[in-house]
Amino acid sequence: MHAGSDWGLVTPAARSGPDAMRMAGVTVNDIDICEIYDCYTYTVLVTLEDYGFCAKGEGGSFVADGALAPGGALACNTGGGQLSSYYMWGDDAGVRGRDPGARARRRPTSAPQRRHPRQWKRRDTRAPLDAGAQSTSSEGGMTTDSNDSPMLPAVVRDEAGAAFFDAAARGELLVKKGPGGVVLGPEVRTCPVTGSGELDAVSASGRATLVSWATVHRAPLPILADAVPYVTALVELDEGPWLLVRLIDVDTADLRVGLPLLARYVTGRGADGEAAGETLPVFAPDPGRR
Repeated sequence: MHAGSDWGLVTPAARSGPDAMRMAGVTVNDIDICEIYDCYTYTVLVTLEDYGFCAKGEGGSFVADGALAPGGALACNTGGGQLSSYYMWGDDAGVRGRDPGARARRRPTSAPQRRHPRQWKRRDTRAPLDAGAQSTSSEGGMTTDSNDSPMLPAVVRDEAGAAFFDAAARGELLVKKGPGGVVLGPEVRTCPVTGSGELDAVSASGRATLVSWATVHRAPLPILADAVPYVTALVELDEGPWLLVRLIDVDTADLRVGLPLLARYVTGRGADGEAAGETLPVFAPDPGRR
């Protein structure tokens, strides 16, 4: 930083916002709800400015005048955001949907849960882990991409991920199971419910449903330049955990919340485009559960 620097006062929204709105065919006047990254209070103010909801330097007065208040012109971070409610990717099991009991404990029993008629409802049932993983045969549902694999950067394993990548090479999706029976994502090392580090590695079914998604149009890495646009998504495994994954073999016009998905397994690519690194799980629409 240096004197006069605007570091921290201009966000990537100044560049991505106009592109995204042009692609969507909308302007800020068409938007009445937004979810903005709020790692610090001022971040919301400068991001609102950079998207064009108000002029640069007027974010404070824009919010102080009630634009974001209940009944205001722009509903923003209605779940409370990181500042008032949660940090989504932290160890909050109730928020991440891994312990339905934790969600219930947070809500007073006398208060009915209100839900908009069109709001997606999370499933209360979970598939048993002993249903077993599907094989990579043509009869088993899970398949392995070979020559037509999507462009994924080559991944090099470390000791902590060895079992996960070994399973992926066999066509299995490895997750964790805590001592209380709660099923956790593959990256978790400590059970957020019990605090125990004694987790069992178990194979999931590979079946999931789509929760949310975004189409990436600007490559974050040079190796992905030929892959854009591609779809990254948040999916809910039938066993409960939510994973951030790549979607393949999809038409974005056909994507919808709750779309049934199935894990597939592909090998990463090196800078020369040849197969390299570890086998990775990705997800595609499940032809058997349309």
